[in-house]
Amino acid sequence: MNDRKLYLYIIYTIYGFIVTYPLIFIAVYTYQLGGILATAFIYAISAISIGIAPIFISPFSDRSGYRIRYALISIFTGSIIMILSSILDKIALILIILSSAIIQIGQPLFISYETERSKLTGSSVGKVYLYINFGYLIGSLVFGFVLTYIDFKMMGIIFGLIGIILSLTFFCFKEDKLFSFNPNKTSIIRTLLTTNKFNLLSSFLVIIPALFYSIVPAYYVFFLNGKILDWGIVNAISTLTGVISSPYIGKITDRIGTKKTMLIGLIYYPIYYASLYFYPSQIVFDILYSLPFWLFIWIPLYSYSAQISSIYERATSLSNINLLIGIFRGLGGIFGGIVAYFLTMNEFFVISILLSLIIPIIYYIFS
Repeated sequence: MNDRKLYLYIIYTIYGFIVTYPLIFIAVYTYQLGGILATAFIYAISAISIGIAPIFISPFSDRSGYRIRYALISIFTGSIIMILSSILDKIALILIILSSAIIQIGQPLFISYETERSKLTGSSVGKVYLYINFGYLIGSLVFGFVLTYIDFKMMGIIFGLIGIILSLTFFCFKEDKLFSFNPNKTSIIRTLLTTNKFNLLSSFLVIIPALFYSIVPAYYVFFLNGKILDWGIVNAISTLTGVISSPYIGKITDRIGTKKTMLIGLIYYPIYYASLYFYPSQIVFDILYSLPFWLFIWIPLYSYSAQISSIYERATSLSNINLLIGIFRGLGGIFGGIVAYFLTMNEFFVISILLSLIIPIIYYIFS
């Protein structure tokens, strides 16, 4: 392994570590501030913001050829905003959403960098997720342990300082640049109007995991009575399976294609929701949550988008699919939160079982 690849893999891992806090643990804090409906809405708004944010960065990335540098800038900026969220109580939730969205600009940029340099896009996306998941693994244990002893406000400050230091440390990384002198103009409206049917229908599928993922930290801590450290360990186990499986899921995508790979992921969710309906316990939850079937949806989505795009405008193309994923994650999260708020958890799981059966059928009829 040459030094450049080693630095890249370290950067991807650091990114996974950094993003673990706003992605995995902030929902518990949000529940404490506003309950389950607030948790779902914050998840939804954050997901949509994460989808929107790269739209504004990707044209600059395509024009300059910088992917890693812009990703590090996003980590730096998001970290500063997270520190401010811990200080400014009145607008804390707004700043948390903004921080999470900006930090996650890095993901489509990293995927863009890798897929530009390989014809096997599935394997390239799988490689990125391998190292990001390894970062999740570390972050789940570290943040879970630290939050056992300090509050979320102090954690936000510590998190921000870590993000600033790590992003500045690797900012001088010299990346190979592939760039376009005149990248396509992009906007939210343009993306939505010009997206192809397959991308639109495929990204719609992320509603299925988003139904529960919007409230899952609150469900584990407040409904199953798990501790913060337990939640961190559960995520660590889940991300370990993601580390192991990501390269293989990428290879499966290259071998059998996007649609068939996604079918494997979709088979899981009715079983997932039904199991939690009949056996609502920490052990059942831990086992189910550790299975990385969400990667059977995410990796093919980014892989297909990379396949149909020019390498010189790869960041824009991946940001477009990222936008669609963000929108449908947001819609799924809002709907899931409303159902969980107004109905019992058992009724929530029944509705989730039905939707996880109906949506794939609609997808395979019309795609």
